[in-house]
Amino acid sequence: DIPESLGHKQSLRGLALAENKLTGTVPPSIYNISSLTFLHIGHNVLHGNLPHGIGGFLPNIQSLIFEDNYFEGPIPASLANATSLKVLDLAINSFSGSIPSLGSLKNLLYLDFSYNYLESNDWNFLSSLGNCVQLTELCLQSNSLGGSLPSSVGNLSTTVYTLWLSMNKISGTIPLEIGNLKILNNLMMHDNIVSGSIHSAIGTLRHLTILSLSGNNLSGLIPDSFGNLVQLNELYLQQNNLNGAIPRSLGKCQNLQKLNLSHNSLSGSIPTELLQISSLSKGLDISYNNLTGSIPQEVGALINLGLLNISNNQLSSQIPSTLGQCIVLETLQMEGNFLEGSIPLSLTNLKGIK
Repeated sequence: DIPESLGHKQSLRGLALAENKLTGTVPPSIYNISSLTFLHIGHNVLHGNLPHGIGGFLPNIQSLIFEDNYFEGPIPASLANATSLKVLDLAINSFSGSIPSLGSLKNLLYLDFSYNYLESNDWNFLSSLGNCVQLTELCLQSNSLGGSLPSSVGNLSTTVYTLWLSMNKISGTIPLEIGNLKILNNLMMHDNIVSGSIHSAIGTLRHLTILSLSGNNLSGLIPDSFGNLVQLNELYLQQNNLNGAIPRSLGKCQNLQKLNLSHNSLSGSIPTELLQISSLSKGLDISYNNLTGSIPQEVGALINLGLLNISNNQLSSQIPSTLGQCIVLETLQMEGNFLEGSIPLSLTNLKGIK
């Protein structure tokens, strides 16, 4: 346990007790050390509620990290009074209730409430965060936020580069205003119940390196504007209701390492431009669609690819011998198509196939 006596050191500036297998509750005296600028007690086995007046008790606190414990109850609204806060990390606990408005935290850089049981309360908290003009990372995945993501997401500071909203039962459509977050680097909205089409405005977020919209009810076409996302490393659109052709413009995404478009209703042929993204290494999965035509000879250009899944489509003709040039392949799935002819001898070059 954390000893009560620590709370008697009234001039203490910082207290770091992370990753120590500490159990029990935090002694109330700790919260009364008004001189504290950081309190880091993450990755322990601590439990209990946060004091209702914590924001007033710790007026100088700049970094509050309680990540990965067993704290529960509401997140106190008084945290809005701790106006020196830069880092607030309460992730991986059992906090519940509504997220309070924290717009008074003008110095806030990093906010992580992920993996709790929090609700959105009509998303009022998000509107207030628009006042946090230095915010760079907002992580809220795996809660129970629900409802529609409001247009006020576009009023977040233009300094925001990480936005994690996955696994939250979010419905409605993706707001057009999300395109205002011009330096967004990482947008995670997978495993919600978002519907409607993917707005082309997302294709204006030219700094994106990871975009995950998988496991939703999105429909319509993959926007051609995604070809503008030239810094993209990973694109996840699987398990939606997307249709139409795979846009040839994706061939411009020459930094892509992983692309998953599986489990949709995409049609047409495999664009040769897709097979000329030599950076693809972690995986190309276009399985469980309605793709037709032959496997293009250009598949041999994927010399860095470890996983290729084109199974369960309507592909026909022969397996191209150029596939044997993909010598780092470990996983190759082509079943559930209308392929014919013999298996090319060149496939014996694929020594890494598991």
